[in-house]
Amino acid sequence: MKINHLPLFFLLLCLVGLHAKAQKLRASEIKTMLDTSSVLENSFTGFVLYDPKKEQVIYEQYPHKYFTPASNTKLYTYFAASRVLGEEVPALGYTLKNDSLIFWGTGYPLLLHPEFNDSTVLNFLLERPEKLFYYSRTTTDKRLGPGWSWGDYAWYYSTEKSKFPIYGNHVNIRLKGNFDSLLVHPPSFKENIKIMDGAPPEDDWPIYRAETSNDFYYYPAADTFLTGYDTKIPFTYSDELFVDLLEDALHKKIKMHKSDSILSGEILRLGSTDTLYRKMLQESDNFLAEQIIMMTASELNDTLGINLGIKWVKDSLMQDFPDEPIWVDGSGLSRYNMFTPSTTVKLLTELMEKPSTEKLFKLLPSGGESGTIKRWYAGEDKPYIFAKTGTLSNNHCLSGYLVTKKKKTLIFSFMLNHYTVYTSQTKKVMQRVLEYVRDHY
Repeated sequence: MKINHLPLFFLLLCLVGLHAKAQKLRASEIKTMLDTSSVLENSFTGFVLYDPKKEQVIYEQYPHKYFTPASNTKLYTYFAASRVLGEEVPALGYTLKNDSLIFWGTGYPLLLHPEFNDSTVLNFLLERPEKLFYYSRTTTDKRLGPGWSWGDYAWYYSTEKSKFPIYGNHVNIRLKGNFDSLLVHPPSFKENIKIMDGAPPEDDWPIYRAETSNDFYYYPAADTFLTGYDTKIPFTYSDELFVDLLEDALHKKIKMHKSDSILSGEILRLGSTDTLYRKMLQESDNFLAEQIIMMTASELNDTLGINLGIKWVKDSLMQDFPDEPIWVDGSGLSRYNMFTPSTTVKLLTELMEKPSTEKLFKLLPSGGESGTIKRWYAGEDKPYIFAKTGTLSNNHCLSGYLVTKKKKTLIFSFMLNHYTVYTSQTKKVMQRVLEYVRDHY
């Protein structure tokens, strides 16, 4: 008997077709997940999902509305630095005059920085036979950025900016439970610490810095559960303090060079910028971000000013971006910053062209593995999210790249502002949406 297999064949085709349809991403499903979330009901959510290969927007919600980006701003800082600085950074400027070497800052942040093994600038100054003079460049910057919270002056994430940082512009203190065994670096700051009786004024934190000076107050009675803990406290910067600390490190005399005119000369440049960029992006280091955008400005203007560098980048490199970035600092600490999801996606699209995607993914935090998303967005066997977070109170953003199960690389910008729940709850919603995209596109 001859068996007709055609009905079975067509049935299989239908089943395959239904399965394929079930696996296809639906914009309506993303909209439902966002619209029905109780976590997001009192907040503002911007989301753009883009396929760069097809040059097609897959999903968008408030693409041209402005949001507070927080540390998503560091993506803009990296974009500016990668385009202006390239593979080298300016470490210091200098000129020779008779038997004197006059040097000045470019914003370079690694001189004696405790977390970087970089001795290039120190060795350069050590090996010079000339007398050393420090020239303090004209700058438009203040020690803290516009729109920063003034009450955060004593926390590491609000470290002061400067023309020529030293020791990362902070003091590292290892708490030991008593003053005599307190470990302080740079050591000269230990003489600035005053022992206090009783409990500290707030937060039970055992050591504080005065707001407008480098006086530190240590409360041994509160230093119990933190014994052995390293705390980083910004110092308040001045040219005089910089010269004193550098003299101690070099064991050489340095005088201030007084001049009303702008000096010109040589620039000492250093390669291997990836380590610097990786720490800024993966650990979201605000101090490094501010200094990186300052170095970028240093390449473009005689007057050192972050605002001048940002203006040049916007006017020269961002003219075709969908919406003008409202951009005021390098780190994203300022609430004056405002970007749209569409402009951030455009920036991420530009970054895919230079450097390579492979290099870019190594610089960014990767889901489940590194940086600020080490505990989020873990893939089933390897990361599928490579993106920069941005968090201020009641605001959280995530912008970067998503690799689907079909090996397609998508670009997205997820911006959540003004929510009243825990940030972890918003991350769960974002993760659910991004997993759906990963599995269905």
